Amino acid sequence: MTNLKKSKLIAALILSAALTLSACGDKSETKNNDTNTLQENTPSAPNDNSDKAGNNGAAGEESEAAQDQLVAEFDALLQQEGNKLPEAFEFIEKHVNSLTPERVSHLLLSVEDAQIAALGGLADRFYEGDTQERIGKIFEIGDSLDELIGKATDEKLKALFTETKNSGYQLDPTEGMFNPDPDYRVAAAYANKATGDVKDYLQLKAKESGERSLRDAALVIGWDELLTRALAAENFTKQYPDSKRIKEVKAMLINYTTTVFYGANNTPLFGYDNKQMEPDAQKAYESALKEAASGSSPLLDELKAFMDEAAKNKYKLTESLEQFRNELVPLNYE
Repeated sequence: MTNLKKSKLIAALILSAALTLSACGDKSETKNNDTNTLQENTPSAPNDNSDKAGNNGAAGEESEAAQDQLVAEFDALLQQEGNKLPEAFEFIEKHVNSLTPERVSHLLLSVEDAQIAALGGLADRFYEGDTQERIGKIFEIGDSLDELIGKATDEKLKALFTETKNSGYQLDPTEGMFNPDPDYRVAAAYANKATGDVKDYLQLKAKESGERSLRDAALVIGWDELLTRALAAENFTKQYPDSKRIKEVKAMLINYTTTVFYGANNTPLFGYDNKQMEPDAQKAYESALKEAASGSSPLLDELKAFMDEAAKNKYKLTESLEQFRNELVPLNYE
């Protein structure tokens, strides 16, 4: 891989982690938004995805002064030289039940910031020497870091996998390359002790960590799940307009909404040849609209208008329908 290509890929990883797609749940979910069933292989979390913070016999919160001291210690830890993310997650595990939701939220958002800041440097290490080739020799589709740690006979590679996992990342095999990616399921394991907006934010991001909505320019989840995630992000923006992570969730909403109406390059909503709407998408959208109350969701209102217009053309992408879609959901909107 050329240095230019590598640099672009690492920059894209950092931007993706800071804003989102990953790619594609949360508070508005019933069947649609079941965020409590986080995916398996969560680093530093039990395989059954049980809530670490909520039901393990919390001894109660410390005094205000003691809590402030703990937060100060945590902040100082993250400011130290070197990778302190493994220690940061250990600190959260140890003290999460002693802190108020506001302070827990501070810890979780701070460790997210630290992960994003450290991502470029960690990604560089995956491109040192023949590291990519050595990973490729043992990697099988679906492998978790735990499985790769077990497979690796090269101690240097094993150590890299172990540090990556303990730092709250997972391995992202995109376009044949192997890169670290923040695994939000780790922080989401503590989400029930955070404030409502941070809990819902982490669960939104954890959905994407567990199963990306888009990969290699293709939609890899169902159209119904895509719409579910879009509605969950929309609900967050309505419920928590002043959240510290509102910008990130708005970016997620834009990505989800665009995919709902356009699909992806390798999974278009309308076939490139026959111009017909993807049958599974049509079925998922019509099903969601049957259960929706008018005015309950701007996204669903837009989708209903679009589907009504599409029905006039027997769900074929005509010039008039394409113009209607472009006006409804411009591809270049902020």
